[in-house]
Amino acid sequence: MNHKKHTLWFLLILIIVILISSIFDSHPTNTDYINTLYTVSGIMFSIGMGIVCTMNPDSIKNPGIYKTIRKNIIDVRNTYLLYFGITSSLYFVLQLVPKTRYGWHGFYFNITLDLCYLCSAINILSIFYYIVNFIQIQKLNFEISDKIRGN
Repeated sequence: MNHKKHTLWFLLILIIVILISSIFDSHPTNTDYINTLYTVSGIMFSIGMGIVCTMNPDSIKNPGIYKTIRKNIIDVRNTYLLYFGITSSLYFVLQLVPKTRYGWHGFYFNITLDLCYLCSAINILSIFYYIVNFIQIQKLNFEISDKIRGN
């Protein structure tokens, strides 16, 4: 798993959310969209885990390639679990404390973090991650099939 890449994505999302929260004083009052985002994320997580867990590289005879593909599958599985774990944790905290805003007020500016915005952004990031990996897994399956057939 590429920890640096995922950490950078989460930090970028956090910075964007802090900027949005600091600029806009409003708080989203309609939680239906958070529930919908979380539901979509959960469905995509389930589909992705189903694909990852049923992927079987046993038809690959080259030990080096087999180890590489096996490691990549495990990395994708672990990253799916990480993203869904973070998404679920934020969603559950938001359900317990729905209107949470953390702020620091300086002389010339305010820095604010709205948990609702953060939960939305992390859900959207997770959905994009799931989509990208669906495409990559399908591409990998086709490549394996082509190599086995001799194409």
